[in-house]
Amino acid sequence: MKPIYISDSVVLIARSHNPTLVSDYFLTTSGIIKDVGEIVPETKIITAPLTQIELLSGTKISLDQERLNIISPSGKQACAMVQAYCKALPYIKGSAIGINFDMDILRPSLTGYPSSQMKPIQFATGEIWGTKFAILPLLR
Repeated sequence: MKPIYISDSVVLIARSHNPTLVSDYFLTTSGIIKDVGEIVPETKIITAPLTQIELLSGTKISLDQERLNIISPSGKQACAMVQAYCKALPYIKGSAIGINFDMDILRPSLTGYPSSQMKPIQFATGEIWGTKFAILPLLR
């Protein structure tokens, strides 16, 4: 089986995040993004309990009072964004950090079947209340 990389997410757990702090101004001055034009305006939600922002690159930033979650098609970008966030807010004491990978896996062709018969295995993935989940199928 050959895995196909889709995206990474980096999660920073702390008890003192402030979702209302993550504004356009904060994102640019802290170096998390280079320009406000990177933000998709229709997807931006900033409230006291939760902030969600999507960038043109496909990166998604989600912040609640206990978790910063950055999902990016580029793992290096997600790590750099979390690092910039931590540098901008050094008083936030993180209790855990996690790196999650989202991948698809292709089954090898079966004996007697041409390789064009290879089909991707479908993973049930999603996000509930800012928490990513994946349900893996059984391979037989």
